[in-house]
Amino acid sequence: MRATREPPPGEPPPGPADDVSVRPVDRSSLKAVEAGLANRPATKHRQRFTFQRRGLGLYLIAWEGREPVGHALLRWPGAESSARARAERCPEVEDLHVLPGRRRRKVATRLVEACERLAAERGYATLGLAVGVDNGPARALYERRGFRDAGHGEFAVSGRYWGDDGTPFEGRETCVYLTKPVARD
Repeated sequence: MRATREPPPGEPPPGPADDVSVRPVDRSSLKAVEAGLANRPATKHRQRFTFQRRGLGLYLIAWEGREPVGHALLRWPGAESSARARAERCPEVEDLHVLPGRRRRKVATRLVEACERLAAERGYATLGLAVGVDNGPARALYERRGFRDAGHGEFAVSGRYWGDDGTPFEGRETCVYLTKPVARD
């Protein structure tokens, strides 16, 4: 018999991801994203929509029905990419976030799968991302998806972050860079 872990009080039990869809934000969904993902500032969502409109990447939103439950920024390689993404010549996943009450329901998996598919559709052979060395759950997800350490060593990332409750704070995180081959059509 397989043991299951009980969810924390107030959180729904893990469930299937069949009802999760992922698509780039568009003008008609931006207000819903700002309201539903309010633990991030509305300006951040608008900046990413503009980033997408400039052709620099895609701001992907995970939806359960009509409710936004997570996001990830898929950044195309270029001048605004990280040094590691430029070295690897690959698109990069940034700021993958799932609302606390929707975690452990395959939402992050669906966001990563969408990034992999979209990178491959654009003809890229590799997808990259940075992950905090102390973020065991995220690293485990990425490794299950086939991401491996790209050999760039540990590096620090610092800046403005937001807690799950939307409170901003200045932070610093030690990361490693992971890459994964993505199939081309």
